[in-house]
Amino acid sequence: MHAAYRCVRPVVLLCAILAIMMLAGARGAASAAATEATSSANLSAPNVPATVYADRLIGVTGSVDRKAAIGPIRLLFYQRIHGEWVLQKTVSARWSGWTTTRTRYVADVTVPYAGVWRIGASYSGNAEYPAAYEYRDFGVAPDPGANLSAPNVPVPVTRNSVFGVTGSVDRKAAIGPIRLLFYQRIHGEWVLQKTVSARWSGWTPTRTRYVADVTVPYAGVWRIGASYSGNAEYPAAYEYRDFSVGTPWPWPTCIVIDKSDFRLYWIVGGNLVKSYPVAIGKPSTQTPVAVWRIDSKYYTDPNGIYGPRKLRMYRRTANGFTYTAYNIHGTNNPASIGTMASNGCVRMYNRDVLELFPQVPLGTMVLTRE
Repeated sequence: MHAAYRCVRPVVLLCAILAIMMLAGARGAASAAATEATSSANLSAPNVPATVYADRLIGVTGSVDRKAAIGPIRLLFYQRIHGEWVLQKTVSARWSGWTTTRTRYVADVTVPYAGVWRIGASYSGNAEYPAAYEYRDFGVAPDPGANLSAPNVPVPVTRNSVFGVTGSVDRKAAIGPIRLLFYQRIHGEWVLQKTVSARWSGWTPTRTRYVADVTVPYAGVWRIGASYSGNAEYPAAYEYRDFSVGTPWPWPTCIVIDKSDFRLYWIVGGNLVKSYPVAIGKPSTQTPVAVWRIDSKYYTDPNGIYGPRKLRMYRRTANGFTYTAYNIHGTNNPASIGTMASNGCVRMYNRDVLELFPQVPLGTMVLTRE
């Protein structure tokens, strides 16, 4: 009996030791799992609807671990432009509810342009839950309610000479006439000068083309707008394009900035290529009325105050062109465009400065005027 007990006792002890080792290993694994969970950001990527249209309100939702929800959730909207992610807007989400472990966030936003977008969610975190960032890419389609092309105008246009205006509209929206409205820029205001009805000129499976033969009586900067009444599915829409008629621009190739209109005009060969909305200096730090020259161009931080590009303006003085702190650049505050907001520089939407930047050679003349 005692001999058998002496034989069994080592086996029992060995089993006990193995059990203790297994228990310790299980506790270690649980501890490791807990460490991995707490070091995780535990922030969900933001959710967006399956279909997103430009300039239409959408709801963005997501959640974060309740223990990490100690500050606001910031939503950052980037657009893919010429191969780069360009920050276009930032929105603060609001808390919308709780579960046992999660805090939900929500935001109502609009996205201004069609294309490929990235929405990122971030929070500052705490000692247990470090700062985190999660994102989702999504596509934005053109607003079907404004599926009207801006009218096309030939270059050049001469006053009192007939020229053709063309464009198109979604076939489902083409239920009434296209009206063309011609405005001239006079003393800082757009003044309606004439209205013309376009005629239908052809069809594709999805588009109806319109055309009109018109004349413009005066030289200057003009805006042509196209509008239609729409229907229940395609609301009324308006699209426009700026163009010049026999305008004596100061130089054949130049940039002209109209402060009163908050517009930048890009001129090539004496013709208006495109106009862009801009922000100018605050009343306390006004953009000077002057003659300048673009003598430096920079690639800048897309998320910084200058946006992705900057063009340095050298001011003309009695001694030539002098270096200044004034620039044409992008912005991390797109809501400021169309206002007096800067310290004197000329701000553009990031997508616009990316488009303009490669076209402008060094030595290009610039005029800022009232």
